[in-house]
Order: sequence, then C-alpha cells, then structure tokens
Amino acid sequence: MPAWLFALLLALAAVLLILALVWLGFYLLKRHRRRQPRTTRFIRGDIGVAQLEDKVRKEGRSLSRSTSMTSAAARGTEANRSRFYIFAGLFSVLFGGLLVKLWSLQIFQGSYYAGKAAANMAETVNLPAARGRILDRNKKVLATNSSMTVLTASKTLASDSGVIHRLSLVLGIPRAEIKKNLLDDTTGQGASRVFAEDISVRQVAFIKEHPTLFSGVNVDVRAVRHYPHASLACHILGYTGSPTAADLKATDANGNLLHQATDVVGKDGIELQYESLLSGTNGYQKYVVSSDGESVQLADQVDPVNGNDICLTIDIELQERTDQILKTLIKTTRQGFYKHADAGALICIDVEDGGILAMSSYPTYKPQELS
Repeated sequence: MPAWLFALLLALAAVLLILALVWLGFYLLKRHRRRQPRTTRFIRGDIGVAQLEDKVRKEGRSLSRSTSMTSAAARGTEANRSRFYIFAGLFSVLFGGLLVKLWSLQIFQGSYYAGKAAANMAETVNLPAARGRILDRNKKVLATNSSMTVLTASKTLASDSGVIHRLSLVLGIPRAEIKKNLLDDTTGQGASRVFAEDISVRQVAFIKEHPTLFSGVNVDVRAVRHYPHASLACHILGYTGSPTAADLKATDANGNLLHQATDVVGKDGIELQYESLLSGTNGYQKYVVSSDGESVQLADQVDPVNGNDICLTIDIELQERTDQILKTLIKTTRQGFYKHADAGALICIDVEDGGILAMSSYPTYKPQELS
C-alpha cells in the first residue's frame, strides 16, 4: 500500500472515531433526560367553579408564557448544538492532521530522522598526516616539515568578549579576526579552532603564566612545510598551499575524498607531481557531542599515516654552484652586449644515466613564502 494512501486512511479513521464519540455522548445525554421523572399535578375538589375558572385562566397564561420560554430555550439549545457540531468537526480535522503528521515523522520518515539525530550526536575531527620529505641524491633534505606554535580553542570562546579582548592586546590581532577564526566550522563542530599562528615564545609564556585570564585557550604545535635552502632548487621543488575547489572534489578509486579543507597540497614542481606519495593518509577522531556542540567523549580514533619520502637525482651542492654561475652569466650579459637580459636557465645532466644533477632558473623565488 502506498504511504500516502495509508496516511489518508489513518486520518479518515481518526475523524470517524471522533465523530462516533461525539454521537455517543449526545445519545447518552438524551437518554438520561428521558429517564427524569415527571411531576403530576392534582386539583382540589372543594374549590369553587369561579375559583377553578380563575385558576385555569391564570394557569393558561402561565402555560403560554412557559411554552414561549421553552420554545426560546429549545431554539438556543439547537444553536448551541450546531456550534458544538462545527467545533467537533474542526477538532476532528485538526486532530486527524496531527495524527497523520505524527505518523509521517515517526514511521514513514523515522529512519531518516534517526540517522540525522545519530549524525548530530557524533562529530569527526580531521587529523592531518605529516607530509613526506624531499631529499637529494645524497640524502640531504630539500623540503621537510617544521613545527609552528599555534593557539587553539573551542567555538564557544567566541562569545567570551573579555578573553577575546585580552588575546587581541597580547597577539596584536583584531578581535574580529579572532572571532572569525573561532567560528570557522571547516575543521568540524567539535574540533579546536586554530585562531592564531606562529606565536612567539614571549606571547606563549605570557598566556601560560595567566591561565585565569585566558581560560579555554590552548597552546598547540602544528607541522608546516619548511625549505631549509631558501630559494635553492625552488623551480624543481615547487611549493604547497591550500586545496582549491577542484582539489576538494577529487576522489580516489573508492569514491573517497582525497583532501580536506585543512590539508596542505602541492602547487608546483615535485610537490605537485608526487602529491599522492607525499601527502599520506589523514586520520580522524570521532567525538560524541552534546546538544551545545561540546565534545563529551572520544568514540573512535584512527591515527594518520605520514607521507613517503622522495629522493631526487639532484645534487644540492652542484645545484648551488649552477645557481651562482647562472646569476653571474646574466649579470655579465647585462653589462655587455645585451642590457635587457633578465632570465635564463642552466641544466646539468649525468651522461651515464641521464639523471638531472642540477636545474637552475632565474629569476627565483622563496617557496617558504608562497607556502
């Protein structure tokens, strides 16, 4: 039977039940009135004819008045009864609609709302995996991860104007910016928000020395991409950044999303070419949250799997020499016959296996700043 037909039949049954109860009430009330005893009047025999006629005449007038009053009362009763029927009909329709809606919520859509309630009870917090390192042919580090001190807090801290004001004074960050970061839901409802990055040791010490003034503020350490050789081999290594809209929609063979909004992805060079190897696999923490959005209990946790290291054929020492040679050549060219020389490239190849030993390009940039 279709769901809409079942709901219609249920509503009709509810209306008929209410009408039957109303009719039963009227029937019982009418039957009770019929059972009331009648009073019999007797006329004394010693009353005279004149007195009897006068008494009958008076009783006739009283009877006519009582009859008119009874007719008016009957008309009022009929009007009240009509109003009662209308009210009972409206009540039946409203009660039937309420029953239909209740059935729809609890039976027809019960599984849907049960799933929504279960989803609201649990909140998943993303645990980003550490990005793999990039090494040269001699295992010297070209790109790695470094630690950065950050401040985190729950979403509820945004409503504490006193703490927000004190944080703004200590960190030199506008209060609106701190509130914006705290209200950001991209990391999950129950997750701690990062509202300030690259905090100095002095600022951290002041906050930790005054815990009552900064209640709810936590000092955390996060991993960031670090290039120890500055601009050296920047065109080879590339740089990292936040995922784009297309990155957030990308999925693997099983249909799972490859990136979260808080991930760091490769944007150019080796960082982009070997993104699948360097990025690793994120973990998560699943919390049971209260109706206020506060984390109550850790229900499940999967630790992240760090990304793989990549070893290149580049020799970083030779790369440094070729960079210097290229800069010198461009400078000499500008002083000589071509004053507008402002770019160039220099590549060193291993003649035995064809591996790239150095690849210089000018002008350069610092991937640390772009990342």
